Amino acid sequence: MPFRPTGIAVYLALAALAGAVPAAGVEVSSSLEPPVIGLGEVATFSVEAHATGFDHLRFQPSFQVENFEIVAGPFQSESVNFVNGLLSRSFRLSWQLRPLVVGRARVKAVALHLQDQTLELPASEITVQKEPLAPAAPGAAAGGGGQDEEQEPSDPFDRLFGRSPLRQLFAPRQPRTEAARVFVRAEVAPDHPYAGQETLYTLCLYTHDEISGINQASVPSFRGFWVRDIPQPQNLTSEMVEINGERYARVVLLRKALFPLRPGMLAVEPIDVEVVARGLASSFFGTFEQPRQIRLRAPEVQIDVRPLPPAPPGWNGAVGRFALAADLEPKDLRLGDAATLNVTLTGDGHLQGVPAPAIAAPPGLTILAPQQQGEDGLSGTTVRGRRAWSFPVVPRRQGRFRLAVPQIPYFDPQAGQYRMASAPAMELAARPALVAAAPPRPSPKGALAVRGAEPSGQRRWPIYLPWLLAASLGMALALTLARRRQRGAAPAHGAGPARLRAEDRLLAAEQEPRPRPAAAQIEEAWRDFLAERWEVPAGTPPPRWGDLLAERGANPQVTRELGLLADDLHYLRYAPQLSATAPLKDEALSRSRRLLRLLR
Repeated sequence: MPFRPTGIAVYLALAALAGAVPAAGVEVSSSLEPPVIGLGEVATFSVEAHATGFDHLRFQPSFQVENFEIVAGPFQSESVNFVNGLLSRSFRLSWQLRPLVVGRARVKAVALHLQDQTLELPASEITVQKEPLAPAAPGAAAGGGGQDEEQEPSDPFDRLFGRSPLRQLFAPRQPRTEAARVFVRAEVAPDHPYAGQETLYTLCLYTHDEISGINQASVPSFRGFWVRDIPQPQNLTSEMVEINGERYARVVLLRKALFPLRPGMLAVEPIDVEVVARGLASSFFGTFEQPRQIRLRAPEVQIDVRPLPPAPPGWNGAVGRFALAADLEPKDLRLGDAATLNVTLTGDGHLQGVPAPAIAAPPGLTILAPQQQGEDGLSGTTVRGRRAWSFPVVPRRQGRFRLAVPQIPYFDPQAGQYRMASAPAMELAARPALVAAAPPRPSPKGALAVRGAEPSGQRRWPIYLPWLLAASLGMALALTLARRRQRGAAPAHGAGPARLRAEDRLLAAEQEPRPRPAAAQIEEAWRDFLAERWEVPAGTPPPRWGDLLAERGANPQVTRELGLLADDLHYLRYAPQLSATAPLKDEALSRSRRLLRLLR
């Protein structure tokens, strides 16, 4: 009877032959795919090492990205194969990358340290287009389950003999590979939101088996939604849940905060996910672990968005739960200064497009256009919006004023009705402006002599009255002649003291760090100077100063520069929050001193 080797003998012989083959060199490669993607989709960058024998293949590469952001990874997968009598191993790390703008996107400076060597890999590049690519090709599993891609035969006899009669001769008739129990599901909560209400979109992986690698192959476009990313931790964690009486490990892969922009039925496209699961395979020698690459698909999600009820007057799209706060600083000031009214709206929900409240100014107050600040943050998985407005408030007369911030309507989706966010009213007190006291004027020598005489000398003052009257008439005559002879020049009477008082006020304004009070002091200095020296009424608005001086014969160049000074003072007083006010204040002071010298 001829000798017929058993299946186990052949297998052992081949295994011995494989062990005798010397280990070949390690092959390292990298890939970036697909070659073309759309904005909002993700690409996969992988670095893989492949070797025969039992070489150690673990590594940690370094690389740089251009026009990419890393959204997930690294995902790790490792496999061991026995093909044609040779044992081979592979180890792969992969990352998910999302493009930032249309154009070229690349991964460069790829390097890794393996077996006491530092290996450098070439750069990889793909094209990013505006529109997303077509859905995944047929063959991906539909529904919430998974479908294996075409795999190499899992049993060593299949790899050796394929489907030939030798396979039936040396191997068991019915090797079995246990189906991987893993699927992905997209979940939304709430699933019936109002238009503008936040709904949480979550992509979850449910598995019985150990997962060694995950790659998200696509990302929905989320058309019809305002979207806010919710960052996921680098190391994904799992929780145990029960589904149909079986316990699964649940892993959150992706979270998005969605705000539907309109009512009606909105769809979120399917998501394809590739996983490497460690399943069990059976052969002639028993049961062993077999890694399997599985492509899963989370089906399309339909979200039925409810319309909002009819809105009250003044509603500007705020949906959520919000609170309004107001603050006035200072609440007590003098004419010439300004206060700031700060209004803040905060709460759960996004506030895109909510305008500043229209605050009505009571008589005697001027409320200027506000500056706005806005931001959206996260509290767990809830989006919190914040909008802040700063209104400059300028009193035009003294008194007490009541400032009321109008209520801001918003829709509360939990209550299903509109509510009002309100803040209490505030009072502003405006007092008269400070007026610097004029220094006493020196008395004539004759008057000093009278005050220095004994009390009985008071009876002799009529002796000097004729001389005083004559001196006064002479000075008036001289002043009239000087005005007629010098057209366009300043009068001589009181020129020195008026200029000195103005310069003292300019010095006080220079020491004032706040732009509004400094501008008010400069303006008051000019009002007193022009009233005394050029007979300009004290209540004249600064833009009219130059015109009145031109009518009185002042130099045209001086009057034009005085108009520029009035513009600077207006800017300093009513736009103090703007940047670079210190240089402007210095320029106003320098121009004031130069004009005082020209107008003396």
